[in-house]
Amino acid sequence: MLPQEKTDRWGRATSKLNRGVNIVEESVRLIYMPEDK
Repeated sequence: MLPQEKTDRWGRATSKLNRGVNIVEESVRLIYMPEDK
């Protein structure tokens, strides 16, 4: 495997993970602070 391929794969995985974290944070915000819309 090329180093470039490995970094691309990691970049996709981490961006996917970050997106999941952002969704969770948004959900928590909506649940606990519904007035902050």
